Amino acid sequence: MNKSRVEDTRYNQEKFKQLVSQCIIYCLSQNEGKKKIRKDLIVEACLEGNRQQFKEIIQGVETLLKSNFGLQLLPAHSDGYFITRDKSKMSDLQIENEYEEELNDMTEEEKLEKQILELVISAIYLRDDMITEDDLYEFLSKSGLMGDDFLSDILAKYQETKRTKFTAKDYYDHLLKKKFVKQLYLDYKKNEQRSSKLEVQFMFTLGPRGEACRSKENIQATLDHILKLSQ
Repeated sequence: MNKSRVEDTRYNQEKFKQLVSQCIIYCLSQNEGKKKIRKDLIVEACLEGNRQQFKEIIQGVETLLKSNFGLQLLPAHSDGYFITRDKSKMSDLQIENEYEEELNDMTEEEKLEKQILELVISAIYLRDDMITEDDLYEFLSKSGLMGDDFLSDILAKYQETKRTKFTAKDYYDHLLKKKFVKQLYLDYKKNEQRSSKLEVQFMFTLGPRGEACRSKENIQATLDHILKLSQ
């Protein structure tokens, strides 16, 4: 191999590493808020619109995120990605400790949202990965987390911000149909089999992030929680 060809190869390798690094920085910055990292925006921001190397570059991103940061870059529908913790090599104790640390850094409202999310994921799992809106709200109501009195502080804050009456149902609609959907935990669609046409009914399923974080241990912990409340 002549000198110029060696230099070209070295340049291409360095350029590849540079593009992978740029994509990693971009993906990590876009992952804040747990929203979808759009594929077209990665190409535009990091590859100057050139899609030819995208597949090779994104494979490099996946490899380095996993080996250097302990993170996974997973597909979100067909047009994007999301980043989550790679727990495949973590012990149960490590996972539990990380969970406790995460809770310690949360506000009371964030803890409540996490508890609601875990209940919703469990409810969908128990109904063969799909649940109607009515059944989901009934499930949440039985958990003891869905009363105006229980949510009084949160509802007061929302009412002050929106300057209008804000009920527990409004709060749950905000979480289930907006926030958790944008964060890729949930998906929902109209229930075509609904008998009554007076009120729109939705079917909830797990989004890609919800699928990734679902585990038998989480389901069992949620069932234990509901059992304690019912006693």
